[in-house]
Amino acid sequence: MEWRRFHYICRRSHNQYRPGDNLRQCIERAESDAGGQFYGTARTTDTLPYRLLQELKQASDTRLAHSALQTYGQVDFSDALSEPLQFKRVMIYLGYVTFVFFVTSSLYQLKVAPAFLDVLQSMPVPTPPALSAYQGHWVIFSLLILALLLGVLVIGYRLRALFRYQLRLQQSLSYRLLTPPRTRRAYARILEIAAFPVSMCSGYRAAEQSELTTHLAGVTASGMDLGREVQDLIRQTGTHLTASCEKQMRVLSVMVSVIIIAAIFSFVAGVYSPIFFLGESV
Repeated sequence: MEWRRFHYICRRSHNQYRPGDNLRQCIERAESDAGGQFYGTARTTDTLPYRLLQELKQASDTRLAHSALQTYGQVDFSDALSEPLQFKRVMIYLGYVTFVFFVTSSLYQLKVAPAFLDVLQSMPVPTPPALSAYQGHWVIFSLLILALLLGVLVIGYRLRALFRYQLRLQQSLSYRLLTPPRTRRAYARILEIAAFPVSMCSGYRAAEQSELTTHLAGVTASGMDLGREVQDLIRQTGTHLTASCEKQMRVLSVMVSVIIIAAIFSFVAGVYSPIFFLGESV
């Protein structure tokens, strides 16, 4: 479920509820409301927004659950917690550059190089060193680039999964191995902040608790606007999460770019060396 649809359902449920009504039924009616389709998809159930709605349905304290619906309806997580466009751009760029390299180098390796080798073997001259080096290391370069690209794709997929807010993500081995500590801390804080309103009316808690929970509890006790504070904290923490993910993607893209540039240099040297060598021989 997308955040925009989640917020719409909360607003709709809060608006339709009347004292004495069954809150669970109000939420279910809002979920099945035809207008929800304009706020995003609802097909994904293994996500935080979906889980929060289920907890609100099962809340033991209807009054606090109704208050939580109001809070979730007032805030907007969709922009602060959406996937950065730079992720897609980096992945598309790396995939495009790698595709071009593989196509051109494969064509040269399979079509052009054999013709040059046949010509050189028919002449009493040695094979150019650059061509020999390229022929010998082409497979190594290709496998190295492929391995790096696959690694970047795996890490990129894991980072993109953060912005889907899947429930079991934190328990996965790939999350612990491929996600930097700073990113994990920001992600855990987002889950903690987003879960706080519903935690006041149910037993649901974020997997990791910090001083943020104490702070938000103090905000509620003081009579301050909880929705405003939750919105600001989500926006700030979402910015930190995005910055951390983008930094990791930049490092990975630089690594792959360096390898690709080295491979292209080797490719160009291998392509032109027999041409120059034949020109000198003639």
